[in-house]
Amino acid sequence: MLRPFRVVQPSSVEEAAAELRRLGEQARVYAGGAELVLLMRHGLVDADVLVDIKHIPSIGEIRWDGDAVRIGGAATHYQIERDAVVRAHLPLLATAAATIGNIRVRNQSTLGGNLCFADPHGDPATPLLVHDATVTLSRGGRERQLPLSEFLLATYETAIEPDEVLVEVDAPPLPTDLGHAYLRIERYHRPTVNVAVAAGRSDGQVASASRLAA
Repeated sequence: MLRPFRVVQPSSVEEAAAELRRLGEQARVYAGGAELVLLMRHGLVDADVLVDIKHIPSIGEIRWDGDAVRIGGAATHYQIERDAVVRAHLPLLATAAATIGNIRVRNQSTLGGNLCFADPHGDPATPLLVHDATVTLSRGGRERQLPLSEFLLATYETAIEPDEVLVEVDAPPLPTDLGHAYLRIERYHRPTVNVAVAAGRSDGQVASASRLAA
């Protein structure tokens, strides 16, 4: 069972970062809560306060800036699966998002939460690594960008600081001369293995497959 907790709803990233600094280990960032609430229910994570970032303007938006797709940290997997910009420029990610859990899970869980949880069985990180994605982490007044490959440190471990919020994921499209594919092997709606690959072809044969993540 869940023990009692309090929810605060900051209206800006600055307010969210300030709450995280003030509350320290008592607080957890809450967006979709698909993984977080499950862990809290089983007593694996303690939180007296959830800092709800879902209602912060722009943090759930998806847009194309001419060079990369910019996905807000609170964008849900269902948004990503259905978004025309993602489908056009990041088809690997759209495919991966459509395989996550079920429609209820995809409507609840968010890209930022998934990446910050750093579950090795998670889906989105694999195609995003193929796309050389970067994440933007914000303390409100100060932002920093990290390649996703440097943000993900180990199983359930990332480079995010306690008072930072993952506000955006940026991913450029693949070169047009590369083919791509995503494969997922699952058990009980959870991937046991997922692979994303982008490869070049010459004279009917694979000439390069340098962009590979699993």
